[in-house]
Amino acid sequence: MKTNLLIADDRKEIADQIAKTIAWEKYDIFPMTAYNGKDAWETILNVGADIVVTDIEMPILSGLQLAEKCKENNIKSKIIILSGYDNFSYARQALSLGVSEYLLKPVSTEELLKTILRVKEQLQKENSAIETANRQYRWKACSLPILKNALFKDLIQENISPESFHKKAELANLEIRPGNTCLVMLVPHWMTADKASAEELHTLEFGISNMTKEIFSRDFSCEVFWNEKRFSTAVLNYPRQQRGIVTQYNAYQAAIQTQKAINEYFGIDVTVAISQCYTEENAIQEAYRECVQLIGSGGYQNKNVVLSKNDCETNGQADYPQDLADEILRVFSLQDLDKTLEKTRQLCHEIMKERCLPPLELKNKLCNLLIRLGYTQGIEANVFDLSTEFLTLSTMEEVEQWMCNHICQMCSEEPKKQCTKDQIEAVQAYIEENYSRPISLKEISESLYVSQSYLSSLFKEHMGVNFTQYLTDLRMEKAKELLCNSRYKVYEIAEMVGYSDTRYFAELFRKNTGCLPKQWVKQQKNTRAFFKKT
Repeated sequence: MKTNLLIADDRKEIADQIAKTIAWEKYDIFPMTAYNGKDAWETILNVGADIVVTDIEMPILSGLQLAEKCKENNIKSKIIILSGYDNFSYARQALSLGVSEYLLKPVSTEELLKTILRVKEQLQKENSAIETANRQYRWKACSLPILKNALFKDLIQENISPESFHKKAELANLEIRPGNTCLVMLVPHWMTADKASAEELHTLEFGISNMTKEIFSRDFSCEVFWNEKRFSTAVLNYPRQQRGIVTQYNAYQAAIQTQKAINEYFGIDVTVAISQCYTEENAIQEAYRECVQLIGSGGYQNKNVVLSKNDCETNGQADYPQDLADEILRVFSLQDLDKTLEKTRQLCHEIMKERCLPPLELKNKLCNLLIRLGYTQGIEANVFDLSTEFLTLSTMEEVEQWMCNHICQMCSEEPKKQCTKDQIEAVQAYIEENYSRPISLKEISESLYVSQSYLSSLFKEHMGVNFTQYLTDLRMEKAKELLCNSRYKVYEIAEMVGYSDTRYFAELFRKNTGCLPKQWVKQQKNTRAFFKKT
């Protein structure tokens, strides 16, 4: 390994003598000289020095001050101090600054050479350890997705027991476990990206995985897997005490947000299927089959739909008149209250005629319908209240009246304008202060005591872009400012603006600017150079 050696001494003849009397090329060492502390510091900054041999006393900047500046600026140069003072306080100060060697003058050429070679060997060992750690990290980063997908495949195909899955999941750093599970399957329609190369498709998969996990992790423990058909599956763990209808509602909202984000950022249509909630540890296979059946059902040809069990017939029987539920959604979106109430009464009469639906399933379907009706109007229904109210009803006549009352209330209700201009500014201030870490609109809405869905629509109305796009744009601008400071590496900047994954950051940066971070820096330098000439 070629080593840059800087010799700093205010007595020029001594610095030159050390540089010239030893055959440094024999040891693959390149000597440089500086005749005061300031020149030595500039050489370290501009050229770089692996090892610095410095006199303790120099004008402008002493040897100890030079070591202190290296420590403060996180410069990893190995420092060897030459001192004419047999004073323990100097040695102690040098030790606190991380100085590698402290030699008392006079020092023979042989002793100095031995010391430098010893420090060089130490430096080589440290660099080798760092490179080994980097290789292991790169191997882990490349291998973990493969290991995770293989483990998930074994689980789906029942080639592994839940107990074995538990053990291997810990080794693979999986954030989910069997039990209390809901699955969300995303099927990107790659024909909208049919001209993409294999590498570009891999990058798209990577971006979709990160985006999916980021959105679903706001409410769940989440892991995202891919299969050989390029289907993405998010496995969600929900709290044991949480009701199934609440989980379904949260999963449904997150699925819509994910679908919309993928549409906007990648220009890809996505079909999404959501399984029922399962508490059993061995139910992931059943949830996966349920999602596959939903995706494969012939009645859903639209590329941008979110499917759930509540949207399909039960056990192949026409127990639940889904066509009527769809019609209620349609006429309600047209703000036709009379028609909506008529169809709602018709729905309840059809259910009464069949009398096949279990009460719990009926509750889930009707509560889900009310939630979706509210969602179309930007009204956030309280899932806990709906579920609790339904359990107090004794007859289908009461259910019918309950449904109609809620629909009338939704039609007359105006979303409350709780978020003023000052609160929009508070949202911006919150983002400005917290963009360097993962943040969500949910946590901001909770801090302002307003509805997340309403704050989302209001924010877009005032700002012209949605929350996610605004946050991304701000992070990109902050990244550009940091990139102009050459002291930071790209991965450091990614972390400083809230992205733990450098590749995901680079892809977002490319989408925002048209080029990767390093290319952007080069363009900026060329632009500045051009304007200087003109």
